[in-house]
Amino acid sequence: MTVRIAATTPNFVEQVMRSVLEASTRIVQDPPPIVALNSIDAAAIEVELLFRVESPAGWTAARNEVIDLLYSRCKANGLSLAAPAESLVFGPAAISGEHSARAIEARSSRAG
Repeated sequence: MTVRIAATTPNFVEQVMRSVLEASTRIVQDPPPIVALNSIDAAAIEVELLFRVESPAGWTAARNEVIDLLYSRCKANGLSLAAPAESLVFGPAAISGEHSARAIEARSSRAG
């Protein structure tokens, strides 16, 4: 399961995520579940939670429990979930006024 947490101290994020997995009663604890910090940028730390369940039939209940624990533990520890990377738009700020209209006209005339 992958989750994005608003950028903060990576070690603290790892500790909170580990507490989520340790609190779960629906996942296998031996071998222990794994918290992997996959990436970090200005907006978020991407974390992968790796865990096992007793049987495939228990997967949905286990995932639901982990999501619930993740939400409550993040809230209790002041962590925020981050927007998906695909939803972030980076680029120059919008240009306003007459300059903007001229830029749009110039692009339109070049395209046609």
